[in-house]
Amino acid sequence: MIVKNLLPLFSAAQTRGSKIKKSLIGLVIVKFLSLLIALALIPMTLNYLGPVKYGIWLILGSIVGWAGFFDLGLSNGLRNKLGEALAKGDIKRGKILISSTLAMLSIISILIYLVFWMINPLINWQVIFNAPVDMVVEINLVVIIAFSFFILRFVSGIIGTVLMTDQRPALADGINAAGALLTLFAIYILTLTTKNSLIYVVIFFSAISALVPMIAGVWFFYYSYRHISPSYRNVDISYVKELGGQGIQFFSIQICALVLFTTDNIIITQLFGPAEVVPYNISHRLFNYVVLVFGLILTPFWAIYNEAYNKNDLRWIKTTTTKMIRVWLGLAIGVVILFLLSDNIYTLWLGSMVAIPTSISFFMALFVLVQTFNMLFVTFIFSTGKLRVQIYAGLFAAAINLPLSYIFAVIVELGPAGVILSTAVCCMPNLLLAPIQCNKLIHRRAHGIWAK
Repeated sequence: MIVKNLLPLFSAAQTRGSKIKKSLIGLVIVKFLSLLIALALIPMTLNYLGPVKYGIWLILGSIVGWAGFFDLGLSNGLRNKLGEALAKGDIKRGKILISSTLAMLSIISILIYLVFWMINPLINWQVIFNAPVDMVVEINLVVIIAFSFFILRFVSGIIGTVLMTDQRPALADGINAAGALLTLFAIYILTLTTKNSLIYVVIFFSAISALVPMIAGVWFFYYSYRHISPSYRNVDISYVKELGGQGIQFFSIQICALVLFTTDNIIITQLFGPAEVVPYNISHRLFNYVVLVFGLILTPFWAIYNEAYNKNDLRWIKTTTTKMIRVWLGLAIGVVILFLLSDNIYTLWLGSMVAIPTSISFFMALFVLVQTFNMLFVTFIFSTGKLRVQIYAGLFAAAINLPLSYIFAVIVELGPAGVILSTAVCCMPNLLLAPIQCNKLIHRRAHGIWAK
């Protein structure tokens, strides 16, 4: 079903079909390599650190990742505005957009780092991680290391946005895959030379994730994108306002997503301890491969939807959306099969290192079905910049997530599985809202809040 409905989109006679075909072939290769790396990296890191330290590492990654949302939506704003400029062949405007965005990201990163140093002495990280008391010094140090390298990653990530906008998502993902491969090699060296050091793991993970995109950015802007490479001479504050208008809306959605999707680790560790984060994360990693596959399919469509919408090719958008719904149905069958096989997969993957309750796998499968269905429509909506409905849906979901997590996990006594169920339930209103808005936009019947 998936292949049958994707094939018509690959028509080489169509410019868009050719672009989609090339993007997906490259993405499949890169994602497959990333999958193999992750399959080796997770058990290797878990075995090296042990459940408690590995759980702390996962929570730390979530917290540091939160700071990435504070780009005020500039990256997503750049993605749409730069796409418009490139579609019109306006190279000068594209250069100004990239230069202005990079300047703003640099300023924001400095401000974030200054705020971190001001509030860090006031934060009891040992309580946040619910970690053993004898790890206080180690935890404080790894937090500083992680945030310091994150600042570099915050700015250097702009090259990924440019590659995605230029409909070269495989190269953008290839940068991440290269970093993951280097990290795997580094962790392997650690297993041979050291033992159970959270500090070393954080140093290697953080440094590699920051330096690899930085080097890639220098390379691409010097060669492939020299015509739009950033320059301080092309920074224009007036463009910041243009980017910021749509960027603030994306930022609002990102904050909601932060509360909804990245707080589960914190909630679980506070209610049940850091070791319980590990079964949740392992299950999430397994089922998230379905999200990655669907995201892989959808990745080229943001830029191409943006181009088609700006050229008023609504018929192509309608046809493509219908076919993508059929692709999702095929993917949904795959999720059911994955759930039925999940216990065997965990055993084959990790042996007896971690026990994953069936309830966690069940609700994770439900969450993935909800998330991927929403992704199907939200990708098109994001490409149009009509974000108001998504903002309100996100605010509602973020507001009820924490109390609902407590109700399901503690009062209903579902444990960590209840936290996953809460996230799925919070996303369900958009199962109705997103298709309605998508239909209105495609038929040019969107008015009021639906068109904002």
